[in-house]
Amino acid sequence: MTETAAAYGTARQEGMRQAGVAYKRWLNSGGDNVRPAHMEANNQTVPADEAFTVGGEHLMFPGDPSGRPDNVINCHCVAVAVSQPDEGLNTDAPANA
Repeated sequence: MTETAAAYGTARQEGMRQAGVAYKRWLNSGGDNVRPAHMEANNQTVPADEAFTVGGEHLMFPGDPSGRPDNVINCHCVAVAVSQPDEGLNTDAPANA
């Protein structure tokens, strides 16, 4: 699963680049086993060509193989394309809702 997530994240990142996507957002799975660093990263939105900051390290996408094992192994998060930093966010709700 970890290798599949890395391949998926790499391809998704390249697809966003080729499509000219402006921003990307980190989304966790919402499951009971989401690690704390990934809960904190939930809804983090960055320019598509920049890294997310997750657990104190910079990851281009969920499952980024350059990340520490405790930050990428069995990660179920995804990065989604957004056109504006606040697109689809409920600004009245907590970031981890």
